[in-house]
Amino acid sequence: MDDETTLTTLTMQVVAAYGSFNRVRPTEIEAIVQTVRACLDAVGRPPAAAEPTAQTPTLTRAQIRRSITPDGLVSFEDGKRYKQLKRHLAARGLTPAGYIAKWGLPADYPMVAASLSAARSAVAVRSGFGRKPPAAPAIEPASPPAEPEPPVIMQPPEPEPEPAPPAPPPLELKAPRARVVGRLSLFGPRSVAGSRGS
Repeated sequence: MDDETTLTTLTMQVVAAYGSFNRVRPTEIEAIVQTVRACLDAVGRPPAAAEPTAQTPTLTRAQIRRSITPDGLVSFEDGKRYKQLKRHLAARGLTPAGYIAKWGLPADYPMVAASLSAARSAVAVRSGFGRKPPAAPAIEPASPPAEPEPPVIMQPPEPEPEPAPPAPPPLELKAPRARVVGRLSLFGPRSVAGSRGS
């Protein structure tokens, strides 16, 4: 097979695979075939001389100086003011070094506004960052640890005993005197005198 036949065969295979997975209108087929053939034909050849792209304008020192203000930095990409350029540049696919090289900025060009940097510094100073801790006092040799005291167990106070009631006075037991006054009957006591007279 020669190169032309191979190129045509590959082009048809790629277009058929594309058409089987995508919806293609009949009017679009010709453009797809031409695009695929041109791409496959360019494989293995050195790229043609690239068209000259628009050069980034060179910046004057005054423009660079005016882009740096205490409250923000003016981006040369879109002309807007930012407190920090790192996130803005990352969203555009640039690194700080690439941005500096692209625009011909000095190597010490700031990426953070002076006011934001001062605010961060003040927070760090209040938090104690950057300070050395105070010198610790000299440590004396430790004596052997004393035995810990046994824990004190708190018990509720015992209630005070109630005073005993006063003892009752001793009972005097007197034997009753036996005195017969009358006789006993079923109907109660009767006097002796009454029984005689009756």
